[in-house]
Amino acid sequence: MIFVIVNSNGAFLFKNASAQNQVLMSGNPSPGLPGRDSLNQFSTDGGMTWSPAFIVSSHSLYGTITGTSWISNIQTGLGTRNADTWYRIAFQLPPCFSNASLNIQINADNAATIYLNSPPTQLDSAPNLIGGQTIATLVSNVNGSSTFSTADPDLFQPGTNILIIRNHNFDTFEGIDYRADVTFTDPICLNGTHTYSPKFVCVPEVGPVGGALVPQNYSTVVNVHNPHSSNVTFVKKAVIAQSEDERRGNISELVEDRLEPDQALSIDCTDIVGLFDTTSPSPVGDGFVVLNSNQTLDVSAVYTTRDSIDVENIQPTTTNDTDNDIETQLPDLTIRLPERTSITGPCPFSICIHTIPVEVRNLASMPVTNPFQVQVSTDNGISRTLTVPSLSEIQGLH
Repeated sequence: MIFVIVNSNGAFLFKNASAQNQVLMSGNPSPGLPGRDSLNQFSTDGGMTWSPAFIVSSHSLYGTITGTSWISNIQTGLGTRNADTWYRIAFQLPPCFSNASLNIQINADNAATIYLNSPPTQLDSAPNLIGGQTIATLVSNVNGSSTFSTADPDLFQPGTNILIIRNHNFDTFEGIDYRADVTFTDPICLNGTHTYSPKFVCVPEVGPVGGALVPQNYSTVVNVHNPHSSNVTFVKKAVIAQSEDERRGNISELVEDRLEPDQALSIDCTDIVGLFDTTSPSPVGDGFVVLNSNQTLDVSAVYTTRDSIDVENIQPTTTNDTDNDIETQLPDLTIRLPERTSITGPCPFSICIHTIPVEVRNLASMPVTNPFQVQVSTDNGISRTLTVPSLSEIQGLH
């Protein structure tokens, strides 16, 4: 007997493990906020509040890394002396990543220290150190840059990762300029939550008759249909099942496949054999075929013998009931505004500058892994849009 298992609602499906590279850098213009970086944020209070970094002119004593721009905590680039500014940028890793590494090239005025995934509440004593500049290295770094790297597996995590840079400013100009390359292996990942298990019998066509099967010709075809309006990518493999007193059967390599909207395919015994190396010592006639997709599929099995035919529509089972609760899958963002305040003088040149904190908080356990925008408008027609790269669970942003 062979069973087909269709496991869907998974993620990151690939035919073979492949090397991937993400580039993080300073100077990503924001369409909604001119002069600001859409991906890099800064904090001057140890990570309590964050704002989009300012894109500034290059420092005259340092070069600019190709493709990047300098960023600062102030539009003029002239920051507070003997003070720290924290910068952060988010990037994503798939659930089953491996062999992750990060290499960063950085110019800083004056001294940068680099961390990865340090807890926001511990930035003043941030763990997860990658490397940092010292006063001694600054002289040699003028008209040059520093490079730091890590491949420590304990520093990386599935989902959202945060690269953090602390820059200590000794004098007037404050800013950093960097490029970081994140490399990792993207393996096949079967972590879907919906499972279909139609029975598959392939004897004697590709397997021996025996056990509980009456000697006869058995044939099964599993039909897989894409009911969605978009393409569905999935992977498939076969697993041979042996008798309890025999050595466990072989497992084939994963093969990637795809169905366009409303397309269908059939999986028969010959297809199962094709998933294995022809030198496989185990007879292919009893086991499972595993299909994994990031969306649900229509699955049915057609069983035939010499004298009969039977069609079964296969219903899925769910391995984690909480995954079906939409409220647990989506972030829950809330905005808190301060009490109404009035602006009082004096106002030099008839211009008043008044800073009003706006807090955005994620109340759900699901992090926001994609950039989103927060727009603040005033009664007198002033409007500002802030692009936030990500927001973890139970985290606030000012």
